[in-house]
Amino acid sequence: MAADLASALVRAGHDVTVVTTGRSAETGAHEVMDGYRIVRLSAWNGIEERTGIPFPLLSPSALEVLHQLICSADVVHVHDFLYPPCHAGIALTALTGRPLVLSLHVARVPHTNPLTQLAQGLIAASMGRFAVKRAARVIVHNENVAAFAEKLGAPPRRIKLVRTGVSVSEFTPSTHKEKRAALVRFGLPLDRPVVLFVGRLVPKKGYLQVIEATSPDIHLALAGSGSLDGVVDHVTWLGPVARGKLVELYRAASVLVAPYDREPFTLVLQEAMASGIPVITTEEAEYHAAGLGFPAVKFARRTSSALRSAIDEVMGDASLAVTMARAARRYAEENFDKRLHVQAVLEAYVTAVRPRRHHAREGDAEAGLRHH
Repeated sequence: MAADLASALVRAGHDVTVVTTGRSAETGAHEVMDGYRIVRLSAWNGIEERTGIPFPLLSPSALEVLHQLICSADVVHVHDFLYPPCHAGIALTALTGRPLVLSLHVARVPHTNPLTQLAQGLIAASMGRFAVKRAARVIVHNENVAAFAEKLGAPPRRIKLVRTGVSVSEFTPSTHKEKRAALVRFGLPLDRPVVLFVGRLVPKKGYLQVIEATSPDIHLALAGSGSLDGVVDHVTWLGPVARGKLVELYRAASVLVAPYDREPFTLVLQEAMASGIPVITTEEAEYHAAGLGFPAVKFARRTSSALRSAIDEVMGDASLAVTMARAARRYAEENFDKRLHVQAVLEAYVTAVRPRRHHAREGDAEAGLRHH
């Protein structure tokens, strides 16, 4: 998502630098991709290697490079506040006086480890509160996260709801020939409907309910990171699928089943709807507020029996499946076009920069933003 946004900002005429970390990165090493610069900072990842939880720690030299980059920026956009590189970026905007735009993608992330839950709560109560209060704009992608940001102390007027958006020209309905080629490409059967699940294999995503909802007459394709034991014959676990291959994977699907827990308007849901495939997902109040319902999606409870009933209904009625697919695509075209997302983010940048340029005309404030 950050790559898509960076590319779009470059096409809009802005100078963009994306800062990330890497185990073997030489601090300050950079490359140019699609018009924007990527700067990689070396980091110690021992915590992730031991626990599986990403928590990269920057070296003093990496912090100095980050400081220099932030000093050269007109606006700094930080994604989330849970991880040390984010902490550093947020703190350095305060030290340098640079405008901060903060994106929050999730609220609390559930973990089975109580120590991880405790650490997450402590970070939210400290750095999270500081970040949302300092940010000129807090960008959220759904109302659940908006409520979380407000609870942390973000002034409601600074919270901006922005759908992530997808390329509706890239994710498109497939032809019969494209669908068959995709099935062959991923090693999926040609003689049965294919139910698709995309997401991490964690309880919050509901993947176990999806597995239990399928049987040998319907094949299940799982795409996502995690671990899975005892895969049965009618289930194919593809592991993590690179973003560039997701377009083709959606073409292979007869229906997407996404029983996520309190995760409305995920990127997966938007991509699947833009791809013109029927979608079965969990009912959320936010969907109703945004005018999303049947036939663009079908809601089902997060139980294997409810999901099985919904799958049978959609797969058992060809005309219903076609109606849902067309309605999904139409809703995506009208609501998920990523160009709307880019424009909304640019407006957030201009709002953040404007107080520092109060003597400049609005057009001057919009021109040539250097975004990190």
